[in-house]
Amino acid sequence: MTRYEKMQLDLTNIREKYARMHLIDRTAELEARRAEFDSALARAINDIPDLTHKEIASQFGCDPSYVAAVAVKYECRRPKGRGSKAWKDQR
Repeated sequence: MTRYEKMQLDLTNIREKYARMHLIDRTAELEARRAEFDSALARAINDIPDLTHKEIASQFGCDPSYVAAVAVKYECRRPKGRGSKAWKDQR
């Protein structure tokens, strides 16, 4: 193996290592942002019982099913049916 080939191989290994490290850093950053978004969403579910999941989803720019999933994940409980403030406001 010539000196040039060895240098090319080393450079390729460095590029691969950098790409892996960049991917790991990016994944960790996305997980942190998602956790922050989820906690803000859970606070909104608990703090504003007047809003339905659809209204909260439109404010946060996500799907109502995602709001429901976060509510289950963070165990956010609100009154159901006619006892709910959101239901009363719709009438």
